[in-house]
Amino acid sequence: MPSHTVHAYLDRLYFGKAYWKVHRRLDSAWFVCRRGHRRYWHDWASAQAIARDAYPGDENAVWAAWLHIETDEYCTASPLFRKELEMLAKADAKKRRSRRKKKDEPLPPEIKNFIETCKKLAKIQRLRELILS
Repeated sequence: MPSHTVHAYLDRLYFGKAYWKVHRRLDSAWFVCRRGHRRYWHDWASAQAIARDAYPGDENAVWAAWLHIETDEYCTASPLFRKELEMLAKADAKKRRSRRKKKDEPLPPEIKNFIETCKKLAKIQRLRELILS
């Protein structure tokens, strides 16, 4: 069975975004049935209903549910295909994580001065209100 990372990777590849709710709901029986979880919600009608409920009005969610079912079938039939997909998905996740991490750039001196000036003005205003009241 391919991981949710694989399903999300394929979603991003084909549809531009991941449909996590669809995949979680389709595989929710796994916690109880483990390997037999595909008896539940892995048919076209159930998958379509789950996708429409999770993402109303998004037709790509329905196709993501169909892709989920097909991916599960292909990965069961070919463990080598599953391993290759897992490697591609992990590499993509690692690349996405590194892109997300941005270095904290120091603020330019002009902005630092502006912030300090605003703090001083706020303090002066507060003191002024105390004196006048």
